[in-house]
Amino acid sequence: MATHIKELLNKFLQEKRSECKETERLQRVIDENLDARLAKHVTLKKVYKNKLIFCTDTSNFVYEFNLKKSALLKAVQKEFPHIEDAKITIG
Repeated sequence: MATHIKELLNKFLQEKRSECKETERLQRVIDENLDARLAKHVTLKKVYKNKLIFCTDTSNFVYEFNLKKSALLKAVQKEFPHIEDAKITIG
């Protein structure tokens, strides 16, 4: 029984490590394609149903983000072709 639990835990930890590496790769691509001022106020909240969900603190940055969204999405899709869209919310 203990061996089975150990195997389950090892598998779970490997999956989490893999997810972390993918998230780090995604964040690197985002950081490379957003200017420092915008990146300071816009953060990746989650990936949900092949969409990137970002969060910002003011509506000014929603507007700025939407201006640069298509270029960012193209850059992300080069590394992650399954990503379909990007949305941003205030909060």
